[in-house]
Amino acid sequence: MADNNAAGTPNESGLPDDGSQPTSQQPEAQPSGQQAEGAQGADAASAAPGRPGEQGQTDAGVSADDGAGDADGEASREDKLLDELQRLAAEYKNYRQRTEAQQIRDRERAVGDAAKRLFPIFDDLDRAEKAGDLAEGTAFATIASKLRAVGEGLGIERFGAKGEPFDPNQHEAVLQQPSPDVDALVIGEVVEPGYKLGDTLLRAAKVVVLAPAE
Repeated sequence: MADNNAAGTPNESGLPDDGSQPTSQQPEAQPSGQQAEGAQGADAASAAPGRPGEQGQTDAGVSADDGAGDADGEASREDKLLDELQRLAAEYKNYRQRTEAQQIRDRERAVGDAAKRLFPIFDDLDRAEKAGDLAEGTAFATIASKLRAVGEGLGIERFGAKGEPFDPNQHEAVLQQPSPDVDALVIGEVVEPGYKLGDTLLRAAKVVVLAPAE
């Protein structure tokens, strides 16, 4: 029968009976799964935001983007403001031109209405002149000259003369006569002269028209 106290057999205290010292225990190895988790945690920690160097670079990039965006927005607002000012300037220019043109028309209409009351007086002066009643140096001749100067001062222009081409837009034909001496319609005689103020026709000239003979 084998002896129960043989060498290498542990006793109740857990030590071998041969008196040898116990060997040091090695640390227990972690399972491979735990090692993987630890490695992943370290990688995640190193990649996580908040590290001084990487955070500074990120903030600098964001600040640069914000600065560029503000510059673009400011330029866009300036362009819109410039377009608005140019539009307002064009509208004001058109308004001023329309206003000035309307003022000119209103003035011509007012002057024309006043001048039309002088036309019968001018007609009487013309008839008196043809009759020889306005001899130079007489009182009537002086009065006639002053009245005609008033009309000229108002901007009234007299038109219609013998030999001028006939214009139906300015002349009123009271009689038409054939003539072998003309090859187009011309004024043969002025019955009443016409008057205009600028581009405004105040009165058409009444004339006798000479037409080419057939």
